[in-house]
Amino acid sequence: MWVFGYGSLVWKVDFKYELKVPGRVVTLIPSADSISEVWGVAYKIREQDIEEVTDHLDFREKNGTSQFLRPASIESIAKQVVSCHGPSGTNKEYVYNLAAAMRQLAPQITDDHLFELEAAILT
Repeated sequence: MWVFGYGSLVWKVDFKYELKVPGRVVTLIPSADSISEVWGVAYKIREQDIEEVTDHLDFREKNGTSQFLRPASIESIAKQVVSCHGPSGTNKEYVYNLAAAMRQLAPQITDDHLFELEAAILT
């Protein structure tokens, strides 16, 4: 079995956030834009690990959440990111780590939204 990981699954497979103060994390949403893209990492799961991995991902990656946040301006997202944290660290660290991982794993790709957000929270 293969698993496609994006967001924190690119750099940390157990990222958690505090539900009381939800931070921003990436999610896939349908798009009518034919050039929409998503980058990530493909993981080959060993046969003996499939059930454990599936159970973990089914729990962690539930489809839909009451915490879903609609699209917003970079400035609005950055304001939220700098003030949120959870048991795995700050929301800023999530953005920094994701941006660093994408630069390392796909240096030929420029994710404008991610890198603009990173720049906004650095200022």
